Amino acid sequence: MDLEEGQKLEAQRFIREWHEVAEGVADEAWIPIPDFPGLGSGTTRANSESWCDKFYTGLADPHEVEGAQHFFVLAKDAAPDLIKHTFEIVEKLPEDEEAPPAAEGDDENLKKTPVTVVETRNWTILTVHEKLLERKQDEQLPALQEWLGKVLEEPIQGFDWPEALEEGCMLSTQASGHPMLLVQWHERADAGIRNGDLWALTFKRIPQLMGFSNPNMWFEEDFRKKPDGALLLAAQAEHDAAIEPFAACDEDWTEVLAQLLLGQGDVQSVMAEAWAEEDEVRERLHQAHCYIGLQALRAGDEEKAKEAFEACLKAMSSDDEDEDDLPASPISRLAEAKLQELAEEEEGDDDGEVTE
Repeated sequence: MDLEEGQKLEAQRFIREWHEVAEGVADEAWIPIPDFPGLGSGTTRANSESWCDKFYTGLADPHEVEGAQHFFVLAKDAAPDLIKHTFEIVEKLPEDEEAPPAAEGDDENLKKTPVTVVETRNWTILTVHEKLLERKQDEQLPALQEWLGKVLEEPIQGFDWPEALEEGCMLSTQASGHPMLLVQWHERADAGIRNGDLWALTFKRIPQLMGFSNPNMWFEEDFRKKPDGALLLAAQAEHDAAIEPFAACDEDWTEVLAQLLLGQGDVQSVMAEAWAEEDEVRERLHQAHCYIGLQALRAGDEEKAKEAFEACLKAMSSDDEDEDDLPASPISRLAEAKLQELAEEEEGDDDGEVTE
């Protein structure tokens, strides 16, 4: 085996491992990011937005597509820090193409194709969930070529096309160029078929750096540990199990809030801990009331939740003229949003009342 063939096989091994990383996170472990522009880890947010803009066309950029949903997990065991985006590519059907059965309320002339993008600090994998291998054989390769043209920007084109597609096949723009030795991000992109779907892998290669950055340290340290960061987003997860990655956090205050959300703590303990740190009382009260409100919502007590969110915002201001107000934060934005939702629900209930 010559050097070129060896590099090609090693690159394919890396790519298979990266797919396993992207697919290995349980659905319930992905933590929703309800407001990506407000993501507490600014460096991570900017990294994602910048690279997706380089790699993907407007049709496939998760930061431009309307209705995209965003999720994250922090590094654990063999998995690095990850972000996942899910969305649909919506296209108008050609007149000669038969539309799939439309869901009630959908436009029959539109085709909606689900897409998933999973990214780390060093690479992204975009998957188009369309079973290309179920098409007629002479339509499969043209469909793959068309899709890659739709989703990838021009610098990462020029794939070595196979004669035919099959499950597990891989193609590249530079198969003999080792991913770890790339100089420019557009020197190599990979694609193929996995589980019947088309995927495309791109590399976040920065010329000034040798190799790649530590993928386990993509999110900023404050985001990992402080209540204004990752734990805030975890609180909004649909499954309590999603908070599990924070169980090992060694910060007492963060742990107290996590326990409240997991149903293992109580409001009295949270408030006592908030008052225990004299230099941070107002900031802690601001945070504590927000989490108390979230827990009250989970318990169905909307009145208690409303009082807690109002107290959260009130704690941002001080009666002491020499003290500055707390700046707006993810927590304050969440409290405002929840109060708005509660007000709209209350207004809706009033409109539905029948006056005799």
